[in-house]
Amino acid sequence: MTYYAVGLPEVWSAMHSVSALQSYIGQVAALNGLLESIYTTAGDPVADVQGAFQVEDTTLVDGTPLDVLRECQWTWVCAPPPLGPDIHANSNGYGVIAQAFEEQLP
Repeated sequence: MTYYAVGLPEVWSAMHSVSALQSYIGQVAALNGLLESIYTTAGDPVADVQGAFQVEDTTLVDGTPLDVLRECQWTWVCAPPPLGPDIHANSNGYGVIAQAFEEQLP
């Protein structure tokens, strides 16, 4: 699987800069590209979790980029203690991840 970008909310909170987000997204996309290359070379299908989490969509929704909203909706990273902040997916996020895997099943 590719990965969602767990640091998006932190980058946005620190800088409120779409260009800073895009720089971070570029790093995540590079890692995911490497993983996809390795898996594809091995003949394995790849669940596109990066795409499912809309990591590259920085469209502002009420002043917050959509990809940041997705990370906050589908992980515990924006949750207050004691549940967060935690980079792992919540129930909704695991559902999105499972769907990305399901799309790769024959």
